[in-house]
Amino acid sequence: MTMGDLKNKLNINLIKATAFFAILAVLMIAASLAVKPRYGEVYDISKTNRKHIDLKDEKTDIDVVFSGDSVVYRSISPLQIFTDYGFTSYDLSDSALRLCDAVSMVETSFDDHAPRLVVLETNSLFTDSVPHKDKYAIPTNFIENTFPILHYHVFYKTWLPDFSPEKPTANEHKRLKGFEYSDSVIPYDNDPDYMDRGPSKENMSRESLKYLNELYAFTKENNTDFLLISVPRPVGWNNARHDAVAEWARENSVPYIDLNKEDIGFDWNLDTMDGGDHMSFEGSKKVSNYLGKYIMENYSMDDHRGDSKYEDWNNSYREAGIY
Repeated sequence: MTMGDLKNKLNINLIKATAFFAILAVLMIAASLAVKPRYGEVYDISKTNRKHIDLKDEKTDIDVVFSGDSVVYRSISPLQIFTDYGFTSYDLSDSALRLCDAVSMVETSFDDHAPRLVVLETNSLFTDSVPHKDKYAIPTNFIENTFPILHYHVFYKTWLPDFSPEKPTANEHKRLKGFEYSDSVIPYDNDPDYMDRGPSKENMSRESLKYLNELYAFTKENNTDFLLISVPRPVGWNNARHDAVAEWARENSVPYIDLNKEDIGFDWNLDTMDGGDHMSFEGSKKVSNYLGKYIMENYSMDDHRGDSKYEDWNNSYREAGIY
């Protein structure tokens, strides 16, 4: 083989390789467009899409959405709130939910419903907020941003039922309107003055403030009320975090309720399922009752209990067998 032949062969191989990678890039871009969320970026595409699908399946309109991490779905029972106060709600929450995903869940909920109130639980303001596993992994994040299919490659899990032994089946989860029931009770028996622990001052991260402001702006654009709450939680909550949230709430004229500072008849021997991290079922009853009463008294909510269109809520309450 002459040098000319070798050069021609190398050129042909180079053209083939270039064409291959060009076609691959086009296919990856096309696939990325199919799976990338419409509302910004998210961390866990399967969780956010599954919640969107669950809420889309609701036959009646949803008056209130509660957003946040597992603290929400262990503390707030929409069926109890409906039975006691008459307005509908849904727990748009999941385990270790990042704030970017919470924003996406809330925004997509407006596709099929017209919530009058968006409630954000504040624990997620002090955990990871960004879409990427490591916000400092610049090369990896650049590649994932360029080809989102690499970031959202687990999107197929959205269409698979969740039969994890630690979680209810999909049907039970839907019936409870996002609430997750547990009969576990492990008391919290440490310092009752837990709010005084930790630093004297703590700030929300720049990323958390970004998504908090984005969510608040979205509610204003949609003429929807916005409320911040903190549920009782000695594991991870203190006065420094309360003060940071309260300062933002004052600056933006947003109501803020910290149940760690309210007398709701809480009993740390009975009302936590895991030593102070999450509510037990008994604890969730007290949180749900307080919030249901507060929302009914302070916001414009209709009482749907006598409306036959909402009979599914009564049926779900009875079929749950836990109340």
